Amino acid sequence: MNYAQAFRQPAQLDQFIYLDFGTLLVKGNVENGYQGFNAVSALPNGQANPDFLKPITLKKIAPEQMNTWEIGYKGQLIKGLYVDLSYYRSLYNNFIGTLRFYGREDGIAPTGVPLPAATGDFDKPTTDRTRGRLIQTWANADRQVQTQGFVASVEYFQSKKLNLNANYTWSHINEADVPGLILGFNTPTHKFNVGVNGEPIKNLSYALNYRHNSVYTYFMPIDEGYINAFGVVDGQVSYRLPKSSLRLGGTNLVNANAVQVYGAASIGRVVYVGWVFE
Repeated sequence: MNYAQAFRQPAQLDQFIYLDFGTLLVKGNVENGYQGFNAVSALPNGQANPDFLKPITLKKIAPEQMNTWEIGYKGQLIKGLYVDLSYYRSLYNNFIGTLRFYGREDGIAPTGVPLPAATGDFDKPTTDRTRGRLIQTWANADRQVQTQGFVASVEYFQSKKLNLNANYTWSHINEADVPGLILGFNTPTHKFNVGVNGEPIKNLSYALNYRHNSVYTYFMPIDEGYINAFGVVDGQVSYRLPKSSLRLGGTNLVNANAVQVYGAASIGRVVYVGWVFE
């Protein structure tokens, strides 16, 4: 069993970014905070948010603090069979997320009807910071945020020719703790790997592995969207020579359409040949 404490300082991006899309301004939160109106019209489950256009006050972003405990077991069940089990739970204070709201660049609450215009605003004077607009910035959660996870790993060494291994990871964050705050967890709920490796004949070894991720939401400052579930197969054959080895292998051998970062291109099959010297 293990207990730990940690903290995370706001990144430079969280503090100093200034990216104007016209309909949305992505701005850091390093000065004196903001006053404005909540601009999240719907909760993640699609229901209407009763706090829509409710006055809000955002303080200057502060360091994130975490308390976590973990319990696990690692041992040999029978000859050649090893297991490693672990469960953790983490509690965050001042969790750093992002928030979209209707406000002014100078941090003062806008006056008038607080409804953001849906048109571009690229022709504004560079010195104009007084008009109300839709802003996205980094903010600390005003409530405690909880994450938890479970990891299980199994290895079976049958012989030098055949070894089997598998592992599974479950990760969860409770988004209901802070409705309206974009948490940016960027982690699939389920991940698992299954692999086999060994040395069937002297100096010749092989490894084959299958990796799978479940669907999840990926957030970055300029956009957000779903990363679809995908599975890829990796493999390698190696022949050992005196003081060196020859390798032939590949990643994503089945050429799955694996997009791992929202907005990026899919990563197809990669095959390689190598000569590695000790």
